[in-house]
Amino acid sequence: MSSNGFGRVYKNYSFFKLLRLKTFFLICRFPLLTKNLHNIYSSMTKTIGPKLTNKLLKIIYGDIFIGGENFKELEICLREIKREGLTAITDYAREFLTKEEEITEIDNIIKVYKDAIDSAVKVNMENSIALKVSSFGNYETMKKLNYYQNILMIIEESLIQSKNYNEIKNILKSKNIDTNPGEEEINSLNKIFGGQVKNFDLNLYEILKNAESNQELITIISSIFDLTPEILNEFKSYVLKLDSRLSEVFIHAKNKNCLIMIDAEQSYLQIFIDYLAASYFKLINKEICLLMTTMQCYLKKEPENIKKIFTFCRENNLLVGVKLVRGAYMNEENRIAEQTQVESPINSDIESTHQNYTLSIQYIFENFKENDKVSFIIN
Repeated sequence: MSSNGFGRVYKNYSFFKLLRLKTFFLICRFPLLTKNLHNIYSSMTKTIGPKLTNKLLKIIYGDIFIGGENFKELEICLREIKREGLTAITDYAREFLTKEEEITEIDNIIKVYKDAIDSAVKVNMENSIALKVSSFGNYETMKKLNYYQNILMIIEESLIQSKNYNEIKNILKSKNIDTNPGEEEINSLNKIFGGQVKNFDLNLYEILKNAESNQELITIISSIFDLTPEILNEFKSYVLKLDSRLSEVFIHAKNKNCLIMIDAEQSYLQIFIDYLAASYFKLINKEICLLMTTMQCYLKKEPENIKKIFTFCRENNLLVGVKLVRGAYMNEENRIAEQTQVESPINSDIESTHQNYTLSIQYIFENFKENDKVSFIIN
């Protein structure tokens, strides 16, 4: 949301609603509670059942943090927000599809997003939509693609910096990556781009989506990762379905002139999503900025990533769309890093995150151009 006056959103809150909000903030002060909310919720559903649990949560906190469970409730919420002189980001809380859910739920998910766009702009043309990519395809396959995209990103960054084959091998080894590309494969990648590899050139999503015109790249990538024809076809099919679903929503948003914000997700999906967002920037943000991507400043590399997005957009004559947040998955990221015995991708302290946020804001203001769109979310 954006507001003309700090705290204005609370102006018409009832005493009971403010009291509930205060109790929530008090709960957030106790890590033992916040880190175990999922376990508490699971225990409640087992004890009194999921329906009663969700009903209680809706009564206690629902109207504070949730816009509604249906479009009638959503529109009421959006109208209340508009009366306060505010704009809203409508977020559909659906993510992490399994392969089974992808088959049974995807049509309804697409419909919900399109209906959410209709509701948002019906109430206020300044409203926008937040979209989770992991609600459009099963996260198991997306996680695999993220693994391969991460390696391609390391190779891409190394080629941009003119590193030789042995240097690239050492970088991969230092990151505990067991993929061992051959020198001929690395040289071939560099040769395809005329020795001038740029940011987001080795975009696995885009390469698979346009496989017919990228056969040489497909062959090299298949060789680097030792992908069988069956796995490669699975990835191609997955990306084409993902593109079809996302495009349907993006086209609907474009027809309604509605801004879409691609939400940030966990690091084991985020690199794939970053490259996917870059691909759609080229299709959507040529003349008007209708697509934004989310940058999480608790990630150690995020100031560099923001520069990367800006450089990419300027090189391709695109408008920049960025939503800047501090981050949302700290406990999970640290837990996974500890379990896998790798360095956590996020900062070890809040001060470093504050510094990243400040540096990012400074860079954005220094490089912001007319018609770019940027949101700073204080979270």
